[in-house]
Amino acid sequence: MPNNEEVLFSESNRIGFIQLNRTKAINSLNLGMVQSIYKKLLHWKDSPQVQAIVVYGEGERGFCAGGDVKTVCLQLQESPSYAHEFFYYEYLADNLLFHYPKPTICIGHGIVMGGGMGLFMACDYRITTPCTKIAMPESLIGFFPDVGASYFLNQLKNHWGYLLGLTGLTITGDEAYEIGLSNHNSKFTKAELLALISSSNDPQQLEQNLTSSARPKLQNFSDMNQVVDDIFSRPSLEEIKRSLHQENHSLFIKRARESFDIGSPTSHQVIFQQLREAKNWTRLESSWKEWRLATEMIHLDDFKEGIRAQLIDKDRNPTWSNLSKEITDDLKSLFDFTKKNPVQDQLQKQ
Repeated sequence: MPNNEEVLFSESNRIGFIQLNRTKAINSLNLGMVQSIYKKLLHWKDSPQVQAIVVYGEGERGFCAGGDVKTVCLQLQESPSYAHEFFYYEYLADNLLFHYPKPTICIGHGIVMGGGMGLFMACDYRITTPCTKIAMPESLIGFFPDVGASYFLNQLKNHWGYLLGLTGLTITGDEAYEIGLSNHNSKFTKAELLALISSSNDPQQLEQNLTSSARPKLQNFSDMNQVVDDIFSRPSLEEIKRSLHQENHSLFIKRARESFDIGSPTSHQVIFQQLREAKNWTRLESSWKEWRLATEMIHLDDFKEGIRAQLIDKDRNPTWSNLSKEITDDLKSLFDFTKKNPVQDQLQKQ
């Protein structure tokens, strides 16, 4: 399969390399890229020449800033099928990577957000670096944390998934390691990590090499776990909001509050419901249920307004829809998963 210039594939030392190569957009994923990644992963799955997969991004700014939701939004009028196809291949690629029969490694240098988190969290080895900045910022554009976040945010202890999903807060690689988003937090640069991975002969040696390059753990992080759990374990969105807005919080929680306050109230309602409903979803189940949510939510006013404010006009001043304190029937209908969809059909064939 020929390379798509925006994502490059290569093989070396029995490793298949996936290099995101859309640097001007911090490697944001578009339809062509996710199609190519999915098809290449299928090809390498049964190839004896490839025994492991490495995913990384070109450029210094970051691994991947997310999916190209600006194009998704702009295509809603001219080509409504674009969004359906984009989410179809993105979610299939993430799900395939998560269930891959060979070791998978992702170098999460710099910005790792949204769709980038989908690839990152699907890998066996999730490596953060000194410059990593991780977020699921969908509430800031009137959307919801997708790409498997229904599953992986619910895997985090102390209700960190609720903090990340509801606030869209950006955290460091050190913090991501402490809460379990990454499982290796390296002092090395991306280039040094690529060299280290290429020189490792087997998973055991790779594990030893990554362990020897680890950054020091944060001190007293258990105190932060307790604070986050106290705020985000509340049984309703309104109670979480009230607790978050108490005055005696740390600078970190104040940052989370500020990020929450500029997010979409519609997103907050949907995300709270999403995380509660998805508590017992499997990773595979998350893929097709998120496709249903995504292909419905892109038609809501807050998604269009969030994209306008953040990515088109860039005035950073969205006018969100008003919501009651309880989730409305219209939003509840987003969680009707009784109808089959293309992602579900495809996953059942695999």
